[in-house]
Amino acid sequence: MQLTLTNDDHETVLAYVTAKHRGNGYKGPCFIFLPRLAELHLENSINMANQAIKKMMVKA
Repeated sequence: MQLTLTNDDHETVLAYVTAKHRGNGYKGPCFIFLPRLAELHLENSINMANQAIKKMMVKA
């Protein structure tokens, strides 16, 4: 599965991550490799969905 990410997507994620880091006291630069982040989260989302489906099938 391929995701299409825009510069706006990158800016949104970067703003969120930067705010979280700043809130934890980090003062340095923040960098995000958005394609890799999307890969990781997509894979995790698919795995979570598969687990939920299996759980529902066992209950049925």
